Amino acid sequence: MSHSGIQRLTFVGNDADSPAAGTAYGAIAAGQIGIWDVDAAAYLVANESFIRTDAVSDVVGGAADELLGSPMIVPKRFQIVQGQSVGNPKCSAIIYNDDVIKIEHIIDTAETAATGSIDLTGLTTAVNVEISFKFVVTSLDTEYDSYLNPADSDNWIGRVINYSYTTSVAITNNATLDAQLALLVAEFNAIDNLPLTASYTAGTDVLVFTAEMGLGFKMLSPDFSAAATPPTVATVTNTGYARGNGDGRIVSSNEKKSFGYFGKHNNLYLPQEQEKFAVAATNYDTLILTWDQSAKGHANPWLFTGENSIEIALPAGLTSQARWDDVLGVTLGGATAQLYNKHNPGA
Repeated sequence: MSHSGIQRLTFVGNDADSPAAGTAYGAIAAGQIGIWDVDAAAYLVANESFIRTDAVSDVVGGAADELLGSPMIVPKRFQIVQGQSVGNPKCSAIIYNDDVIKIEHIIDTAETAATGSIDLTGLTTAVNVEISFKFVVTSLDTEYDSYLNPADSDNWIGRVINYSYTTSVAITNNATLDAQLALLVAEFNAIDNLPLTASYTAGTDVLVFTAEMGLGFKMLSPDFSAAATPPTVATVTNTGYARGNGDGRIVSSNEKKSFGYFGKHNNLYLPQEQEKFAVAATNYDTLILTWDQSAKGHANPWLFTGENSIEIALPAGLTSQARWDDVLGVTLGGATAQLYNKHNPGA
């Protein structure tokens, strides 16, 4: 495995708790993730065995325990380890506790697509009237998967998409408006190579255009100049893309991107592809561990300059998570929180 340079690793677990007490290093189950105490030669299991909030300090000659008042990382040296279906486990580099800068626990928040909508209440037209729409692409999906599978290669920032619909009957009331908007939606969605999808719910008068995940766009005000009566409120509402956290699509992309740190980028395209555990339809709670080895010195200091990070993604709502809860000292998936901060303990 290659562990040189700045690392951005992602370990994606399956529906499994951390390893049970007594599990040998190489006996960890496929897809299961654990924290290995290098010096104790054991996976962490006990309550607050990784992060302690009631840490003892300066105990001399039987003096009473003193509370530090801030969390501390217990094992001197540890690794993040994940079992594989075949062969040895996958692991991080050995990490020293005094190199760790911070550890964050972030619960899953679904990503939401960008939308543009308009309320067409009050719109009336004659038959064969053209209504024109214009959309401008403002940003592209930046996830790694979008580079591996450039299905949206027709998109670019600044791309202008023009669309017009010609009414097949006069719009004179809510019933004809509903019918014409249903036809508009069907026609729009049948167009090839568009990054937008139209939708309409009868009776709402609101026409919505939704972008592919990760893409940003703006819907400009439609042209109602040929309408007998324009909409009462012809204001366009644009809502931007929200990336969220732990969405399976993004976690899957991060997992693939991290293969390069194990010397596996080429194996994305070769038969000996590295095993993947992310499921696009699954939401994940994540642990983000950030550490920095630049202070240790090296023959080539550029190799260790900057912050390294590990993302541990675990399915939200594990069937069993008692050992994870014990090891971390918090309830996994309970609330977003910073579990440890070296430079700002009270953060």
